[in-house]
Amino acid sequence: MNQDTMIQDTMIQDTMIQGTMIRAVLLFVTLTLISFGGHSLDATEFLRGDINQDGFVSLADSQYFYNWIFRGGPAPECRDAADSNDDGIYNPRDGLWIFRHIVLGDKPPPEPYPGFGEDPTDDDPFDCGTYEPSGPDPRGPSGRMEILRVRANEGDYARFEILAGGGQQLAAWHGVIRDVDGAFANSSNDRLLSRPEDEPDLQIHDLSHRYWHREDGLGTMLKAARVVDGKLTFGVIQSIDKDTWLHRTDGLPVIELIVPLSDTAEAGRVYRLEFEFAESVLRDGTYVQPTTSGAEFRVNAAPRWVRGDCNGDGVAVQVGDAHFLLNYNFLGQQPPRCFAACDADGDGVIAGRITDSVYLLNFAFLGGPPPVAPFPECGTIAESPTDRMLGCERGAGCN
Repeated sequence: MNQDTMIQDTMIQDTMIQGTMIRAVLLFVTLTLISFGGHSLDATEFLRGDINQDGFVSLADSQYFYNWIFRGGPAPECRDAADSNDDGIYNPRDGLWIFRHIVLGDKPPPEPYPGFGEDPTDDDPFDCGTYEPSGPDPRGPSGRMEILRVRANEGDYARFEILAGGGQQLAAWHGVIRDVDGAFANSSNDRLLSRPEDEPDLQIHDLSHRYWHREDGLGTMLKAARVVDGKLTFGVIQSIDKDTWLHRTDGLPVIELIVPLSDTAEAGRVYRLEFEFAESVLRDGTYVQPTTSGAEFRVNAAPRWVRGDCNGDGVAVQVGDAHFLLNYNFLGQQPPRCFAACDADGDGVIAGRITDSVYLLNFAFLGGPPPVAPFPECGTIAESPTDRMLGCERGAGCN
Protein backbone atom coordinates (compact mmCIF):
# COMPACT_ATOMS: atom_id res chain seq x y z
CA MET A 1 0.00 0.00 0.00
CA ASN A 2 1.53 3.33 -1.05
CA GLN A 3 1.50 6.48 1.02
CA ASP A 4 -1.33 8.12 -0.97
CA THR A 5 -3.57 5.09 -0.42
CA MET A 6 -2.78 5.07 3.29
CA ILE A 7 -3.62 8.77 3.54
CA GLN A 8 -6.91 8.26 1.67
CA ASP A 9 -7.85 5.32 3.90
CA THR A 10 -7.15 7.46 6.95
CA MET A 11 -9.21 10.35 5.57
CA ILE A 12 -12.13 8.02 4.78
CA GLN A 13 -12.18 6.60 8.28
CA ASP A 14 -11.62 9.95 9.99
CA THR A 15 -14.43 11.49 7.96
CA MET A 16 -17.01 8.77 8.41
CA ILE A 17 -16.26 6.82 11.61
CA GLN A 18 -16.14 9.39 14.32
CA GLY A 19 -16.78 8.65 17.94
CA THR A 20 -17.02 5.50 19.93
CA MET A 21 -20.77 5.14 19.33
CA ILE A 22 -20.40 4.54 15.58
CA ARG A 23 -17.47 2.19 16.12
CA ALA A 24 -19.54 0.27 18.65
CA VAL A 25 -22.43 -0.01 16.19
CA LEU A 26 -20.14 -1.36 13.46
CA LEU A 27 -18.66 -3.86 15.90
CA PHE A 28 -22.15 -4.97 16.93
CA VAL A 29 -23.15 -5.43 13.27
CA THR A 30 -20.06 -7.51 12.60
CA LEU A 31 -20.64 -9.74 15.62
CA THR A 32 -24.31 -10.12 14.72
CA LEU A 33 -23.44 -11.20 11.19
CA ILE A 34 -20.96 -13.72 12.51
CA SER A 35 -23.52 -15.15 14.93
CA PHE A 36 -26.72 -15.07 12.87
CA GLY A 37 -25.76 -14.44 9.27
CA GLY A 38 -26.27 -18.10 8.23
CA HIS A 39 -24.69 -21.29 9.53
CA SER A 40 -24.08 -23.19 6.32
CA LEU A 41 -20.57 -24.61 6.28
CA ASP A 42 -20.91 -25.93 2.76
CA ALA A 43 -18.43 -24.40 0.34
CA THR A 44 -20.21 -21.94 -1.97
CA GLU A 45 -18.91 -20.59 -5.23
CA PHE A 46 -19.11 -16.82 -5.40
CA LEU A 47 -17.41 -13.76 -6.88
CA ARG A 48 -15.57 -11.60 -4.37
CA GLY A 49 -16.66 -7.98 -4.61
CA ASP A 50 -20.05 -8.85 -6.13
CA ILE A 51 -21.85 -7.48 -3.10
CA ASN A 52 -25.20 -6.83 -4.77
CA GLN A 53 -25.14 -10.29 -6.42
CA ASP A 54 -25.79 -9.21 -9.99
CA GLY A 55 -23.03 -11.47 -11.32
CA PHE A 56 -20.19 -8.98 -11.85
CA VAL A 57 -18.19 -6.39 -9.93
CA SER A 58 -18.87 -2.71 -10.64
CA LEU A 59 -19.29 0.65 -8.95
CA ALA A 60 -22.78 -0.48 -7.95
CA ASP A 61 -21.19 -2.88 -5.45
CA SER A 62 -19.43 0.00 -3.69
CA GLN A 63 -22.72 1.90 -3.48
CA TYR A 64 -24.52 -1.20 -2.15
CA PHE A 65 -21.84 -1.73 0.49
CA TYR A 66 -21.96 1.85 1.79
CA ASN A 67 -25.77 1.81 1.71
CA TRP A 68 -25.61 -1.25 3.96
CA ILE A 69 -23.05 -0.21 6.56
CA PHE A 70 -23.91 3.49 6.84
CA ARG A 71 -27.59 3.81 5.91
CA GLY A 72 -29.19 0.60 7.11
CA GLY A 73 -29.72 -0.91 3.68
CA PRO A 74 -30.15 -4.66 3.17
CA ALA A 75 -27.20 -6.86 4.10
CA PRO A 76 -25.62 -8.92 1.32
CA GLU A 77 -26.67 -12.55 1.09
CA CYS A 78 -23.06 -13.63 0.62
CA ARG A 79 -21.06 -11.96 3.39
CA ASP A 80 -17.79 -13.33 2.06
CA ALA A 81 -18.31 -11.46 -1.22
CA ALA A 82 -18.64 -8.21 0.76
CA ASP A 83 -15.19 -8.66 2.34
CA SER A 84 -13.63 -7.19 -0.79
CA ASN A 85 -10.03 -7.23 0.44
CA ASP A 86 -10.41 -10.54 2.36
CA ASP A 87 -9.09 -9.16 5.63
CA GLY A 88 -11.82 -10.72 7.76
CA ILE A 89 -13.63 -7.51 8.73
CA TYR A 90 -16.14 -5.11 7.21
CA ASN A 91 -15.09 -1.46 7.10
CA PRO A 92 -15.08 1.43 4.59
CA ARG A 93 -11.97 0.01 2.93
CA ASP A 94 -14.06 -2.74 1.34
CA GLY A 95 -16.12 -0.25 -0.67
CA LEU A 96 -13.04 1.82 -1.44
CA TRP A 97 -11.15 -1.30 -2.61
CA ILE A 98 -13.74 -1.92 -5.33
CA PHE A 99 -13.92 1.77 -6.29
CA ARG A 100 -10.14 2.06 -6.72
CA HIS A 101 -9.93 -1.17 -8.69
CA ILE A 102 -12.77 -0.30 -11.07
CA VAL A 103 -11.89 3.35 -11.68
CA LEU A 104 -8.12 3.56 -11.14
CA GLY A 105 -7.04 0.03 -12.03
CA ASP A 106 -5.64 -0.65 -8.56
CA LYS A 107 -5.23 -4.06 -6.96
CA PRO A 108 -8.18 -6.38 -7.64
CA PRO A 109 -10.11 -8.26 -4.97
CA PRO A 110 -8.41 -11.52 -3.86
CA GLU A 111 -9.68 -14.85 -5.19
CA PRO A 112 -12.29 -15.85 -6.12
CA TYR A 113 -11.95 -13.05 -8.66
CA PRO A 114 -12.34 -12.34 -11.58
CA GLY A 115 -14.05 -15.71 -11.96
CA PHE A 116 -16.46 -17.54 -9.69
CA GLY A 117 -15.06 -20.04 -7.24
CA GLU A 118 -14.79 -21.17 -3.64
CA ASP A 119 -12.89 -19.16 -1.04
CA PRO A 120 -9.32 -20.54 -1.33
CA THR A 121 -8.36 -19.35 2.14
CA ASP A 122 -11.55 -19.81 4.18
CA ASP A 123 -9.78 -18.15 7.08
CA ASP A 124 -12.21 -15.33 7.81
CA PRO A 125 -15.31 -15.38 10.04
CA PHE A 126 -17.81 -14.92 7.19
CA ASP A 127 -19.54 -17.59 5.17
CA CYS A 128 -21.48 -17.43 1.95
CA GLY A 129 -24.74 -19.11 2.82
CA THR A 130 -26.41 -18.31 -0.50
CA TYR A 131 -25.09 -16.84 -3.71
CA GLU A 132 -27.46 -16.66 -6.65
CA PRO A 133 -26.49 -13.91 -9.11
CA SER A 134 -29.56 -12.11 -10.37
CA GLY A 135 -28.06 -10.55 -13.48
CA PRO A 136 -28.32 -6.82 -14.37
CA ASP A 137 -31.34 -4.92 -13.18
CA PRO A 138 -34.33 -5.65 -15.47
CA ARG A 139 -35.09 -1.94 -15.63
CA GLY A 140 -31.95 -1.31 -17.67
CA PRO A 141 -31.21 0.02 -20.15
CA SER A 142 -33.51 2.76 -18.89
CA GLY A 143 -31.18 5.67 -18.33
CA ARG A 144 -28.86 7.58 -20.60
CA MET A 145 -25.36 9.00 -20.45
CA GLU A 146 -24.05 11.54 -22.93
CA ILE A 147 -20.98 13.68 -23.59
CA LEU A 148 -21.92 17.35 -23.91
CA ARG A 149 -20.29 20.65 -24.87
CA VAL A 150 -16.68 19.67 -25.58
CA ARG A 151 -14.36 22.68 -25.78
CA ALA A 152 -10.65 22.40 -26.44
CA ASN A 153 -7.79 24.75 -27.27
CA GLU A 154 -4.41 23.71 -28.60
CA GLY A 155 -1.85 23.30 -25.82
CA ASP A 156 -4.60 23.43 -23.23
CA TYR A 157 -7.35 21.13 -21.94
CA ALA A 158 -10.49 19.52 -23.27
CA ARG A 159 -13.45 20.50 -21.11
CA PHE A 160 -16.73 18.63 -21.35
CA GLU A 161 -19.76 17.56 -19.34
CA ILE A 162 -21.34 14.19 -18.68
CA LEU A 163 -25.14 14.12 -18.76
CA ALA A 164 -27.04 11.44 -16.87
CA GLY A 165 -30.76 10.91 -16.69
CA GLY A 166 -33.77 8.73 -17.22
CA GLY A 167 -33.51 6.66 -14.03
CA GLN A 168 -35.07 6.96 -10.59
CA GLN A 169 -32.92 7.98 -7.61
CA LEU A 170 -29.53 7.89 -9.36
CA ALA A 171 -26.62 8.15 -6.93
CA ALA A 172 -23.39 7.26 -8.79
CA TRP A 173 -21.83 7.09 -12.26
CA HIS A 174 -19.02 5.20 -13.90
CA GLY A 175 -17.90 5.32 -17.50
CA VAL A 176 -15.09 4.37 -19.87
CA ILE A 177 -14.67 6.72 -22.85
CA ARG A 178 -12.51 5.73 -25.80
CA ASP A 179 -10.40 8.59 -27.14
CA VAL A 180 -10.50 7.31 -30.72
CA ASP A 181 -7.98 9.68 -32.29
CA GLY A 182 -5.52 10.26 -29.45
CA ALA A 183 -6.46 13.76 -28.28
CA PHE A 184 -5.83 13.17 -24.55
CA ALA A 185 -2.56 12.91 -22.64
CA ASN A 186 -2.12 10.15 -20.07
CA SER A 187 -3.09 11.58 -16.69
CA SER A 188 -4.73 10.64 -13.41
CA ASN A 189 -6.74 12.10 -10.56
CA ASP A 190 -6.61 9.64 -7.65
CA ARG A 191 -6.99 12.14 -4.79
CA LEU A 192 -10.38 10.77 -3.88
CA LEU A 193 -11.18 13.30 -1.18
CA SER A 194 -9.08 16.22 -2.44
CA ARG A 195 -9.98 19.85 -1.91
CA PRO A 196 -10.59 21.84 -5.12
CA GLU A 197 -7.36 23.81 -4.81
CA ASP A 198 -5.38 20.56 -4.61
CA GLU A 199 -6.73 19.15 -7.85
CA PRO A 200 -4.15 17.63 -10.21
CA ASP A 201 -4.19 18.23 -13.97
CA LEU A 202 -7.14 15.93 -14.66
CA GLN A 203 -10.11 17.39 -12.83
CA ILE A 204 -13.65 16.30 -11.95
CA HIS A 205 -16.23 18.86 -10.85
CA ASP A 206 -19.74 18.18 -9.54
CA LEU A 207 -22.40 20.09 -11.49
CA SER A 208 -25.56 18.56 -10.06
CA HIS A 209 -25.55 19.46 -6.35
CA ARG A 210 -28.54 21.78 -6.65
CA TYR A 211 -30.66 18.86 -7.88
CA TRP A 212 -29.67 16.34 -5.20
CA HIS A 213 -32.08 15.08 -2.57
CA ARG A 214 -30.21 14.80 0.74
CA GLU A 215 -32.02 12.89 3.42
CA ASP A 216 -29.67 13.85 6.24
CA GLY A 217 -27.27 16.57 5.11
CA LEU A 218 -24.07 16.76 3.10
CA GLY A 219 -22.00 13.63 2.73
CA THR A 220 -18.56 12.53 1.60
CA MET A 221 -18.11 12.25 -2.17
CA LEU A 222 -15.77 9.78 -3.85
CA LYS A 223 -14.48 10.77 -7.28
CA ALA A 224 -11.58 9.68 -9.45
CA ALA A 225 -10.52 9.51 -13.10
CA ARG A 226 -7.59 8.46 -15.25
CA VAL A 227 -6.50 8.47 -18.89
CA VAL A 228 -4.34 5.54 -19.96
CA ASP A 229 -3.49 4.77 -23.59
CA GLY A 230 -6.56 6.28 -25.15
CA LYS A 231 -9.15 5.37 -22.51
CA LEU A 232 -10.67 7.80 -20.03
CA THR A 233 -12.21 6.09 -17.00
CA PHE A 234 -14.19 8.10 -14.46
CA GLY A 235 -16.23 7.24 -11.38
CA VAL A 236 -18.27 9.28 -8.89
CA ILE A 237 -20.24 8.23 -5.82
CA GLN A 238 -22.11 11.30 -4.65
CA SER A 239 -22.12 10.32 -0.97
CA ILE A 240 -20.82 7.25 0.82
CA ASP A 241 -22.11 8.11 4.28
CA LYS A 242 -25.35 10.05 3.63
CA ASP A 243 -28.55 9.11 1.83
CA THR A 244 -28.22 11.19 -1.32
CA TRP A 245 -29.68 10.84 -4.80
CA LEU A 246 -30.70 12.78 -7.89
CA HIS A 247 -34.38 13.69 -7.76
CA ARG A 248 -34.63 14.87 -11.38
CA THR A 249 -34.95 12.19 -14.03
CA ASP A 250 -35.13 14.21 -17.25
CA GLY A 251 -31.36 14.32 -17.69
CA LEU A 252 -28.88 16.99 -16.70
CA PRO A 253 -25.12 17.51 -16.60
CA VAL A 254 -23.80 15.82 -13.45
CA ILE A 255 -20.02 16.27 -13.74
CA GLU A 256 -17.47 18.27 -15.72
CA LEU A 257 -14.22 16.63 -16.78
CA ILE A 258 -11.14 18.71 -17.57
CA VAL A 259 -8.58 16.57 -19.39
CA PRO A 260 -5.11 17.67 -20.60
CA LEU A 261 -4.60 17.43 -24.33
CA SER A 262 -1.66 15.50 -25.74
CA ASP A 263 1.24 17.36 -27.33
CA THR A 264 0.19 15.96 -30.69
CA ALA A 265 -3.37 17.37 -30.60
CA GLU A 266 -3.56 19.72 -33.57
CA ALA A 267 -5.58 22.88 -34.01
CA GLY A 268 -8.28 22.47 -36.64
CA ARG A 269 -8.46 18.68 -36.38
CA VAL A 270 -11.66 16.87 -35.37
CA TYR A 271 -11.42 14.23 -32.62
CA ARG A 272 -13.92 11.55 -31.59
CA LEU A 273 -15.00 10.32 -28.16
CA GLU A 274 -17.05 7.13 -27.78
CA PHE A 275 -18.41 5.35 -24.72
CA GLU A 276 -16.97 1.88 -24.29
CA PHE A 277 -18.84 1.25 -21.06
CA ALA A 278 -21.31 3.18 -18.92
CA GLU A 279 -22.95 2.44 -15.60
CA SER A 280 -25.55 4.35 -13.65
CA VAL A 281 -26.12 3.32 -10.05
CA LEU A 282 -29.32 3.71 -8.09
CA ARG A 283 -29.55 4.79 -4.48
CA ASP A 284 -29.85 1.18 -3.26
CA GLY A 285 -26.79 -0.05 -5.18
CA THR A 286 -28.65 -1.41 -8.20
CA TYR A 287 -26.78 -1.40 -11.52
CA VAL A 288 -28.54 0.20 -14.50
CA GLN A 289 -26.95 0.17 -17.95
CA PRO A 290 -27.78 3.43 -19.74
CA THR A 291 -27.85 4.13 -23.43
CA THR A 292 -24.87 6.28 -24.44
CA SER A 293 -23.97 9.03 -26.86
CA GLY A 294 -20.42 10.11 -27.70
CA ALA A 295 -19.19 13.33 -29.27
CA GLU A 296 -16.90 14.93 -31.82
CA PHE A 297 -14.95 18.10 -31.17
CA ARG A 298 -12.51 20.37 -32.95
CA VAL A 299 -9.34 21.61 -31.30
CA ASN A 300 -9.17 25.37 -31.62
CA ALA A 301 -6.03 27.42 -32.03
CA ALA A 302 -4.74 28.68 -28.70
CA PRO A 303 -6.34 32.08 -28.05
CA ARG A 304 -4.15 35.09 -27.38
CA TRP A 305 -5.10 37.09 -24.32
CA VAL A 306 -3.85 39.72 -21.90
CA ARG A 307 -4.10 39.49 -18.14
CA GLY A 308 -6.44 41.98 -16.53
CA ASP A 309 -8.98 42.07 -19.36
CA CYS A 310 -11.49 40.13 -17.28
CA ASN A 311 -14.66 41.37 -19.00
CA GLY A 312 -13.26 40.71 -22.47
CA ASP A 313 -13.78 44.21 -23.86
CA GLY A 314 -10.26 44.33 -25.28
CA VAL A 315 -8.94 46.86 -22.76
CA ALA A 316 -6.92 45.99 -19.65
CA VAL A 317 -6.99 47.17 -16.86
CA GLN A 318 -10.19 49.13 -16.06
CA VAL A 319 -12.57 49.39 -13.14
CA GLY A 320 -15.06 47.43 -15.25
CA ASP A 321 -12.80 44.37 -15.08
CA ALA A 322 -12.76 44.35 -11.28
CA HIS A 323 -16.51 44.96 -11.21
CA PHE A 324 -17.16 42.12 -13.67
CA LEU A 325 -15.20 39.64 -11.53
CA LEU A 326 -16.98 40.67 -8.33
CA ASN A 327 -20.35 40.24 -10.02
CA TYR A 328 -19.37 36.74 -11.19
CA ASN A 329 -17.95 35.64 -7.86
CA PHE A 330 -20.60 37.01 -5.51
CA LEU A 331 -23.75 37.70 -7.52
CA GLY A 332 -23.75 34.66 -9.81
CA GLN A 333 -23.62 36.73 -12.97
CA GLN A 334 -22.04 35.91 -16.33
CA PRO A 335 -18.77 33.94 -16.14
CA PRO A 336 -15.65 35.22 -17.89
CA ARG A 337 -14.81 33.81 -21.32
CA CYS A 338 -11.15 33.87 -20.30
CA PHE A 339 -10.77 32.90 -16.64
CA ALA A 340 -6.99 33.22 -16.78
CA ALA A 341 -7.31 36.91 -17.71
CA CYS A 342 -9.09 37.52 -14.39
CA ASP A 343 -6.26 36.01 -12.33
CA ALA A 344 -4.48 39.32 -11.85
CA ASP A 345 -1.90 38.05 -9.34
CA GLY A 346 -1.26 34.79 -11.21
CA ASP A 347 -1.84 32.48 -8.23
CA GLY A 348 -4.19 30.20 -10.16
CA VAL A 349 -7.32 30.94 -8.09
CA ILE A 350 -10.12 33.39 -8.77
CA ALA A 351 -13.30 31.68 -7.52
CA GLY A 352 -14.96 33.09 -4.41
CA ARG A 353 -12.23 35.67 -3.73
CA ILE A 354 -11.92 39.45 -3.89
CA THR A 355 -8.11 39.52 -4.04
CA ASP A 356 -7.86 39.73 -7.84
CA SER A 357 -10.39 42.56 -8.04
CA VAL A 358 -8.52 44.43 -5.31
CA TYR A 359 -5.23 43.78 -7.14
CA LEU A 360 -6.61 45.31 -10.37
CA LEU A 361 -8.02 48.37 -8.59
CA ASN A 362 -4.79 48.85 -6.65
CA PHE A 363 -2.82 48.88 -9.90
CA ALA A 364 -5.28 51.13 -11.75
CA PHE A 365 -5.69 53.82 -9.05
CA LEU A 366 -3.00 53.47 -6.37
CA GLY A 367 0.11 52.66 -8.35
CA GLY A 368 0.25 49.06 -7.16
CA PRO A 369 2.10 46.26 -8.98
CA PRO A 370 0.92 45.45 -12.50
CA PRO A 371 -0.74 42.14 -13.41
CA VAL A 372 1.78 39.37 -14.00
CA ALA A 373 2.60 38.31 -17.57
CA PRO A 374 1.11 38.21 -20.08
CA PHE A 375 0.73 41.94 -19.46
CA PRO A 376 0.81 44.43 -21.10
CA GLU A 377 1.70 42.26 -24.11
CA CYS A 378 -0.53 39.38 -25.20
CA GLY A 379 0.35 35.75 -24.63
CA THR A 380 -1.08 32.22 -24.92
CA ILE A 381 -2.50 29.87 -22.35
CA ALA A 382 0.27 27.28 -22.81
CA GLU A 383 2.86 29.50 -21.16
CA SER A 384 1.74 28.85 -17.56
CA PRO A 385 0.40 25.69 -15.85
CA THR A 386 -1.86 27.73 -13.57
CA ASP A 387 -3.28 29.64 -16.54
CA ARG A 388 -3.93 26.35 -18.35
CA MET A 389 -5.82 25.12 -15.30
CA LEU A 390 -8.09 28.17 -15.30
CA GLY A 391 -8.57 28.10 -19.06
CA CYS A 392 -9.31 30.70 -21.70
CA GLU A 393 -11.95 29.94 -24.31
CA ARG A 394 -11.63 33.30 -26.03
CA GLY A 395 -9.33 36.24 -25.52
CA ALA A 396 -9.99 39.82 -26.58
CA GLY A 397 -7.91 42.69 -27.88
CA CYS A 398 -5.12 40.38 -29.06
CA ASN A 399 -5.43 39.83 -32.81
